[in-house]
Amino acid sequence: MENKLIFGTGSRFGRLTLKKAESLVDFAFKNNIKRFDTGYNYGNFKSQPLLIKALSKYLKKDREEVNFSTKVSPQSFDYIKNCVQETKKQLSDTFIDNLYIWGPNESHLEDKNFLKKLSVLKKQKIIKKLSI
Repeated sequence: MENKLIFGTGSRFGRLTLKKAESLVDFAFKNNIKRFDTGYNYGNFKSQPLLIKALSKYLKKDREEVNFSTKVSPQSFDYIKNCVQETKKQLSDTFIDNLYIWGPNESHLEDKNFLKKLSVLKKQKIIKKLSI
């Protein structure tokens, strides 16, 4: 049975040691929690890379078993694309399961070109699911 719980990181997660982060991730896996959520800039850009490092043995073992979500702000499409490319590198060039565009305003949502560009990331299989 799939566990519906999600292991979420915030800003404080980025302050942990790698050993502590790995211990928390191991605890999650032992309890069948395989969905992980963070944000690209959480913890002054430290939480996401730390989470990915702590997940590394699980990502290498079976990438499909780990569900990885991250959030980015809609500053511009170029900013989003850069965040996605950097996240993909951190994940050893695999994919992002869920990309959340966090905090868009009305102009972003009405901009068909912006939304079209975002859908390209999904078509390229860089991200599996896109949410706003």
